Amino acid sequence: ANFAGSADYIPASASTTFTIGAAPTVTHVTEAGGIYTGAPIPAAGYVAGIGGASIATPVFTYYLASDTKYAHPLSGAPSDVGSYRLKAAFAGNPNYLPSSTTGTFAIGKGSAVIYAADDGGAYTGHPIPATGYVADAGGTSIAKPVFTYYLSSDTKYAHPLSSVPSAPGNYNYKASFAGNANYLSTFTTGYFTISKAPTVIHAADDGGVYNGKPYPATGYVASVVTGAKIATPVFTYYLAGDTSYSHPLSGAPSSPGSYLFKAIFAGNAYYLATATTGTITIRPKSK
Repeated sequence: ANFAGSADYIPASASTTFTIGAAPTVTHVTEAGGIYTGAPIPAAGYVAGIGGASIATPVFTYYLASDTKYAHPLSGAPSDVGSYRLKAAFAGNPNYLPSSTTGTFAIGKGSAVIYAADDGGAYTGHPIPATGYVADAGGTSIAKPVFTYYLSSDTKYAHPLSSVPSAPGNYNYKASFAGNANYLSTFTTGYFTISKAPTVIHAADDGGVYNGKPYPATGYVASVVTGAKIATPVFTYYLAGDTSYSHPLSGAPSSPGSYLFKAIFAGNAYYLATATTGTITIRPKSK
């Protein structure tokens, strides 16, 4: 510092040293933890300097919640469900002092959703199970649900069936996921119908030459779905002129002439009713 002097004072000067110290900082953590996604969930924060302005991003290290001495850092931001600790540190620089802070956070179990369906179908004699999968929030399959089945009247799902249904009827199902270390449990329900199978009758009567004996028609009832033979139809016989099938004969015809037959299957608990018709000719015996 210098003084040039004046009319009353002689010039003078002096010198000294001084220091500008590094400014203090505060490390803030603004975000930590979340819901499980399978990916690491890093913390977020900033280092505040003069006036609270952000001057840097802290370095984060992570620990299990049980590591209260911060002695065993994890290799990176955690991804699994659980409780954790973190340390956010700023090493300082020529203008700002170091600072750090610690905190706790948790990663919660993720939500799951079940996609399931049972389209039912016609009776085949085989069980008709529901299908589906358990998905995470992104739609990726993470597990298979467990299915239980109920009569449709069991709206409280109180009486599960012993197995996947196969008989015609109306049913409910419940698809359940018990959850695991990373996902919450969930369930969904649905409805499906197993219908009676359609049927077809294969029947014929080739007739023949009069021999004094009846000429009965023959045939069988088959499932349209599987082709399996399931029953023998009931045959009734008519004169060829009885096209309305209103006057059945007492039995299979034996006399020469032209006839009609009707083959009927009345249906049952598993198969729909059906019918078919045909013709018969019994030719006179040659002399």
